[in-house]
Amino acid sequence: MVQHIVEQGAAKLAVPLGSAGRSHSLARLSGLRASPGWHVSGEAVREWRFEGFSLLPDGPCLFGAEVGGITLADALELPLERAMPLLGRLAEALGTLADRAVPFFPLQSDAVVLDDRGGVLFLPPEAMREIREVKPFAENRDTFETLNHPDLRGEALASFTLGVCVYRAAVGRFPFTANSKAAVVGETAGFVKIVADKKYGEILGVHMIGPHVTELLSGVTALMHSEAGIDELARTIHPHPTLSEAIHEAALAAGEGSIHI
Repeated sequence: MVQHIVEQGAAKLAVPLGSAGRSHSLARLSGLRASPGWHVSGEAVREWRFEGFSLLPDGPCLFGAEVGGITLADALELPLERAMPLLGRLAEALGTLADRAVPFFPLQSDAVVLDDRGGVLFLPPEAMREIREVKPFAENRDTFETLNHPDLRGEALASFTLGVCVYRAAVGRFPFTANSKAAVVGETAGFVKIVADKKYGEILGVHMIGPHVTELLSGVTALMHSEAGIDELARTIHPHPTLSEAIHEAALAAGEGSIHI
């Protein structure tokens, strides 16, 4: 999570490296200091880069020019009526970056700062990805990368990202190639994908492509109409060997992980 420090008498925005202060990690991050992030304010876009390293009481950090505000990770914890204006600003900023042909980058919830002056800071993606890679899982588990796709641009990218942020989506996917019954009948093309609200477990949507999926949909839609969540679906018995096991595995994949992949 970003911090605010004073370095050589000036306020700076800092990103702690946690317990990742290993020499090879620092060397790698030193080479990534020049990789750009972007600060978007209205239609104006300027590059933002880390300036150097500093040592905090709990370990080293990278720092750059100060930008006061709230991270996306913190904004997602606000009540919806307070979060929506911030997320709307994020969507507009993503649209502006797309219009400027900024290359696609995965959006980390702890790498976006919604600043106090109405702008949005996107911390340098390459450096932030490296920080995430070298940190232990326990230091990353409260943040995430949104599930956007490099083919999405402009309004599509902004709308998709906004939707993921609002719903804190969890996505579980299971291919029929790993389903025993599909292998028996020789029809292994396709998959089941389930999108759920990560915080409350509400099933937001189910996508199925593959053998006899029209016969599988009714069971899931019944659960959705009864407001059963992803946990209830994961605990529902799906006999073996059946194609419906793919639904069970996808529900598990949206949580702690599927059994057979």
